[in-house]
Amino acid sequence: MIEHLMIMGAWFIGVVAAATVIIWLLIKLASVGERCRLLAGIIAFIIFANVAMYAFS
Repeated sequence: MIEHLMIMGAWFIGVVAAATVIIWLLIKLASVGERCRLLAGIIAFIIFANVAMYAFS
């Protein structure tokens, strides 16, 4: 039982860390210029759409 909770905790920490890095990279990309801001928006929309599809399926 405790092993299961530890695995869930590690998975949650990994997901939060990965999401933080992705958001940080998108912010850095958007700060480069207008074309990169558009690219960051498109990437963010694709990520959001995939998460929403996964959440509602």
